[in-house]
Amino acid sequence: MKNGTRKVAGVTYQRYLCRPNNSDAAHTLKSYASGSATPEPTPYSPPERCPKHPLSRTVRDGKTKRARGVERQRYRCYPNNGDAEHRFTPVLSRLVVDHGETCPECSRERGVNQGDTNVAHGYKFTTRVVAAALAELADGDSYGSTAVWAKQQMLALTGHTSTRITSSSREKSRQRKNSWRLAADWVETFSPVLFEPWAAAARAEVDEAFAQPTKDRQVVSLLLDDIPVFVKARQGTRQRQRFSVLAASESFIDLDKGQRVTRLRLLRAYPDHSGDAYKLVLAELGYVPDIVMADGGTGIGAAVRWLEKSNPGKPFAVCLSAYHLRQQLRRQLAKLSSEHNFRPGDLEDRLQNWSFSSSSVAWHTWWGDYENRMRAQKIAPSAWPHKWINEVKPRVDAQMPVLDQSRVLPRSTGSLEATLFDIVKPTMNVRGPGFGNLERTNRLLDLMTLRANGVFDNLQTVANALVTDALLHDGFAPPVRSIADVRMVRSLLDETMTERLVKQAGL
Repeated sequence: MKNGTRKVAGVTYQRYLCRPNNSDAAHTLKSYASGSATPEPTPYSPPERCPKHPLSRTVRDGKTKRARGVERQRYRCYPNNGDAEHRFTPVLSRLVVDHGETCPECSRERGVNQGDTNVAHGYKFTTRVVAAALAELADGDSYGSTAVWAKQQMLALTGHTSTRITSSSREKSRQRKNSWRLAADWVETFSPVLFEPWAAAARAEVDEAFAQPTKDRQVVSLLLDDIPVFVKARQGTRQRQRFSVLAASESFIDLDKGQRVTRLRLLRAYPDHSGDAYKLVLAELGYVPDIVMADGGTGIGAAVRWLEKSNPGKPFAVCLSAYHLRQQLRRQLAKLSSEHNFRPGDLEDRLQNWSFSSSSVAWHTWWGDYENRMRAQKIAPSAWPHKWINEVKPRVDAQMPVLDQSRVLPRSTGSLEATLFDIVKPTMNVRGPGFGNLERTNRLLDLMTLRANGVFDNLQTVANALVTDALLHDGFAPPVRSIADVRMVRSLLDETMTERLVKQAGL
């Protein structure tokens, strides 16, 4: 029988009362009233299953109201094995959803059993809010501002629209200062849940690349670089290095898609960018690439020599990035021009358009023209860059044939540097001075790595990953505060930390 109408979001619904002829309780149904705008139909959402009786019939049965007015859906189970009926809440409890509510992600009306899940036992925040907060942190927002935003989202979800949200800058600063720990805990708890499966899948792709018979597919190029994070000294404007962020990206050919795969693979913060720090990065990656592309720094050089010594049966080529090679050659030309009135002609143009590094022939042609012009312009032999010619040029001569064999792979770390300056540097310049815990900072960098690889482009996928992990652990999330520094020692700033970590890892 008809039971009145209800108008929600401009849509009029006809309500009906159903009185079953069995023992079921009376309940209401609805349909779209004639003449009303008809939105997309609500997808069917079955009731949650009882954890103790998964094959039994379940129905919604009221709600529970927790602290701060958060209402969770409750269910009743009718066991089919003779057990007494009982109430239960799901492993991951859901917010109460009324007829006509709209999903904020897909803008479709959602079923009454599709309320947002709690992210885990003991949390009052929904999975969707936590997923969005992790995306904000990956995008560079601070712990404090993200935590305040998450609290406001939950107030809106639970109907506390009358709660006063101050506009005072002083009060906002106080709220951020008092709330930052919440977002920091989420990074500690949920970053591994998202990053570890992604890292495992990325490693599997590299292993597949090594296993393929095609030569280009076998070649895996690893690009290494780092950016230092500086802070001002207490006196004056002189800056000092606080810590470094080391980065690795990998590149190979995906035969299935017929294109090159180049992705940011790992970001790690350590007190310095020494050989020990790069050892830890290479050890975490866990494989020996075919090509290591870097800037020729001392730390990277020490780590590469360690990798060679540790893997005598797996040779690899060490290449100087064309970006840094170009910088070094430009400095040579500038010095000769200022001190000896050298006129380079089109040498500078060929550096500018990268043609000098396009092949072995192009490189030897450029260098031959360079030497010929120095002789023609009577540049004194003492002014030639003999140290560079003796130490660096042989390496460049040797790497060019290797790169010719894999022409589709990058010849420079420029793309990696661009990623660092776009994603990492803005965050570290603003927030870096406040970071002190090494492990938590690296888990935040894992979120940034996921952001660079498009993981946060779809928040529903992120939320599903959080839900899946929680269900695998009976609704519980990993404990928080498990990586706190002891006795206020700031592990990220401890100059002895990298050496100790290398010893712990047995490297």
